[in-house]
Amino acid sequence: GQVFSWGLNSHGQLGLGKEVALQPIPALVRSLTGVPVTQVAAGGTHTLALTLPGLVYCCGANRAGQLGLNRVDEKGRFNICAVPALRVLGVSFISCGEAHSAVLTKGGQVFTFGEGSQGQLGHNASANELLPKLVEGMDGLVSQIACGSHHTLVLGSSGQLWAFGSGVKGQLGTGITEGCLRPTSVLLKRAPGGTATVTHNDMKISVGWNSNFIYTAESSEREQPIGRLDKAKLQKWLTMEQGNAEAERGISLMFSTSSSLVASFTKTSASPSTKAAGALRVDLEAASQAFDQLFNIPWIRKSVNILPLVDTLRDSAAVIKSPEIFMILPTIPLLHDDQNVMNMVMALAIVIDEDLNETAMNSLKEWWSSMETNIMTKHILMWKNALSFMLRNGLLVTHNPGVKFLLEALKYLHRANKRAGRTQEVPASTFYVEEIIDRVIPMDDVELWRFWSTREDTEVTPVIFCRYPFVLNLICKMAIFNSNALFTKVVHKLTHWQTVMYPSGTFPDNPESPPAPIFQLALRRPSLIKDTFRQLGAADHDYFKRELGVKFK
Repeated sequence: GQVFSWGLNSHGQLGLGKEVALQPIPALVRSLTGVPVTQVAAGGTHTLALTLPGLVYCCGANRAGQLGLNRVDEKGRFNICAVPALRVLGVSFISCGEAHSAVLTKGGQVFTFGEGSQGQLGHNASANELLPKLVEGMDGLVSQIACGSHHTLVLGSSGQLWAFGSGVKGQLGTGITEGCLRPTSVLLKRAPGGTATVTHNDMKISVGWNSNFIYTAESSEREQPIGRLDKAKLQKWLTMEQGNAEAERGISLMFSTSSSLVASFTKTSASPSTKAAGALRVDLEAASQAFDQLFNIPWIRKSVNILPLVDTLRDSAAVIKSPEIFMILPTIPLLHDDQNVMNMVMALAIVIDEDLNETAMNSLKEWWSSMETNIMTKHILMWKNALSFMLRNGLLVTHNPGVKFLLEALKYLHRANKRAGRTQEVPASTFYVEEIIDRVIPMDDVELWRFWSTREDTEVTPVIFCRYPFVLNLICKMAIFNSNALFTKVVHKLTHWQTVMYPSGTFPDNPESPPAPIFQLALRRPSLIKDTFRQLGAADHDYFKRELGVKFK
């Protein structure tokens, strides 16, 4: 599922960004990290990439609208982006010409866009198209498409062949060297002595710059996309008492890249939930169940190494387009193990908190809010277990920034849990980190909290658990509340004492003089509760900082 590119990058066609003008050796296209790419089509100076769910990504030249973005870019597009207009079409195949593009849908329709000067779009016009437009005039469904430099070839499911666009080199196969603005039928003559058993299902087309080929080859069952986990493969692995070289290689391959993991659990493109913009296209429930089964088997657990995948995510976070991998990883039991906290879980927390680009981060926030409770719980537990490990091993001081990253990751989930609504909200106790009460002194934490509340955070700002009350259980909250109340009373008393000792000319009836450090309730014994709540409700909240006094009438 990984994509590499090399060569000239004059218009951004390599997907490597503006910094690269020429790439002499294959380089990983980091923007497509985690994207299950199934096909790449390279045009003159533009590129399309098709994914397993049917999404299409693009980059490169767009002067004629060949990227289908309903706009033109004179200098090209150097950042890879999705083509929104193709999202709902269910694209199954893509092809690129010099400056035009064609896509085939699962429904057997053809859409073209980009340069149309030679009729290569097939719309009976020579105008450019900035958006994908249906090619009409072809009977039946289409099975194959291929683009030349300025012409297009289409093969129907019935075996009928059509061509349109430039014919100056005879590339349309019509017997003349004139172009055609709309689909024209191409007559195929069987060679003398040719077999009569060849069917249209065996026919394949291939198009060059100004040339075409059609050939026959026996049809074979379409193979499962590389890296995608199917039920048969899963059951085979689960029933093996000991893995062989082939099985271990298959397991290792599946977990080797984020693209292969995402591909393994991508929902079918026919699902309505995958067609909406920004929709989560992986089946987290299926992934979670499969991982629980797989990692219960010792030989499978030993065959998996996720560290290279995590390292790649760190390098790609700033440009990654599809962050589904961050939804999958917390469901892997391996990342809940103590031995993987420092080199994997901590690294993922840093990526999410510091490195991930804003668009990807916004997608994650939406997806977190829509998770089922069992999946949300697994996400919470991965970060919480890592935080517990840090506290148990006394790493709070030596790895202070890392602990903050873990707390920030939990904060994202806590906010998402609040947005989820009552039907999907996990209990607040799921976030509690029990180790805090034994490893953190409430008075010290409150002191840090009060000190840094009036200062701007820096790199040396320590971990302050008061800022993350959702990880504190009731005992912790009570201890911190009491510590803060004690601090407040002491400060209030000190302030009043200083004013009395150094009045600076103020008088008791002066509104600028500080109030007495007592908040007194006057209560009637028969109406004790009623009077208490009435006076508390009417009091200024600033009075709550004073010591409480009660006077019975």
